[in-house]
Amino acid sequence: MNMKTIATALEILEVFTDDNNYHSVSELADRFALPRSQVSRILSTFRDAGWLEQHPKTRLYSVGVAAYAFGSRFIRQHPLTRQALPILRSVVDRSGFHATLSTLDGLRPLYLLGIEGPVAVDFTSDFGAYYPFHATAPGKALAAFAPSRIREQLLAQAPFERLTMRTIVEGERLRKELDHIARRGYSASDGERLAGIGGLAVPVIDHSGELVAAVGTAFPTQMVSPAEYEYQVQILRGAAHALAERFEGSPRVLRLQQSRRSTGNHPSTMHDEEEA
Repeated sequence: MNMKTIATALEILEVFTDDNNYHSVSELADRFALPRSQVSRILSTFRDAGWLEQHPKTRLYSVGVAAYAFGSRFIRQHPLTRQALPILRSVVDRSGFHATLSTLDGLRPLYLLGIEGPVAVDFTSDFGAYYPFHATAPGKALAAFAPSRIREQLLAQAPFERLTMRTIVEGERLRKELDHIARRGYSASDGERLAGIGGLAVPVIDHSGELVAAVGTAFPTQMVSPAEYEYQVQILRGAAHALAERFEGSPRVLRLQQSRRSTGNHPSTMHDEEEA
């Protein structure tokens, strides 16, 4: 198997990180403009290795247990996530609400970790899933404190999808919101992704001044008024500071992903450049 074939297979496997849990051979063949026989061989190879599962009746493919085991190694081994777990538990204990850790994977915010609080919150994304940056507190915090070129690439995606009546969809209005977040040091959302659900988030900045992640909380909007934001934000700021202090070394895995994806290079593109 040559490098281009491997790159194609990985691009197909990456499709299973989206919100659609099941994919068919024909769908993926159309998406990638590839012969169905080639896509079928790739998917069956991943299935046989446990990375994908295939429903016996529908023949649709979904994420397999080997992928879960592989991803869980990141949570246990990476210094950022390993250090974050007790800190997020402390946020839950002090705030009374869900605590989250997010990062940018290229131009896509990703929920890395989450600790559920005693108050039920209906998340529209599971942890380990991507989510829209423009409609969430963590996403806006990441965009506001990201390098300027990343922020501009995010804003260039406007107009944005309107998820609720409160969602900011205009690029210039969102730019002003991000400028305001950068000045005050935290972001807030109020039913912008899911009606009745609010959130707060602050950036985690390492010793070199680079954005690493965002720590946030999520709660029913009726339980936290804007007048109470500062109390909740102070909890998050303490958590972000503690995480930056406890985090040793550079989060190279996350930054390499940011570099590759933000430049728009897919694995196959990188292969072509290497051979040129």
